[in-house]
Amino acid sequence: MSTPIQDPKPYRRWPDSQWDDLVGINPHVSARLARVDRALHGMGAIQELLAMSFDASQAEDDDRSPDTLRLSPSLQEGLNAAAITLFYTAADAMTALRDNDHNCWGTSA
Repeated sequence: MSTPIQDPKPYRRWPDSQWDDLVGINPHVSARLARVDRALHGMGAIQELLAMSFDASQAEDDDRSPDTLRLSPSLQEGLNAAAITLFYTAADAMTALRDNDHNCWGTSA
């Protein structure tokens, strides 16, 4: 029987209105940070779904009654592809911030 993993504090994404209300922050920075925020939120949700599906599979293998979601292999593959897309969205936004693309920080790189 598997031991349940302690759930970390769930990631709470900022609503778009909070990103728009940031006073004094360059809009390029705010938009890129919002993309990272959304990607983190999406990746967390995908990981939770995949973990629930894995737990359901393990329960069936251990002859326990699965009380969680079981996803089809096709849906699992789609969620993995979505997670990769979200990862690259966040990575691209962070690269732009790190490299100060379009002088988003207001200083020379």
